[in-house]
Amino acid sequence: MSNKEKRALTDAQVHELAGDLIGTCDDIDECLPEGITFDKLTHVDFSLLDDEVMRCEVCGWWVESGLIDDEGKCDECAEPDDE
Repeated sequence: MSNKEKRALTDAQVHELAGDLIGTCDDIDECLPEGITFDKLTHVDFSLLDDEVMRCEVCGWWVESGLIDDEGKCDECAEPDDE
């Protein structure tokens, strides 16, 4: 009776992928576990990955999701507040 979408990645694989991406500019497909291709990832996989890491829209580096502002910028690329 489950309507859950089949996922390409386990929770552990999502966590490992996030760890592999942080601090890099790598594309997701460069870091996927063996046997898993980018086109097999589901929106659930991407959502879980977004909970852990996001890519800065300015510099392209992967950082922890909490370090991305509402404009998609990492702390390093965000304009500093007026001091």
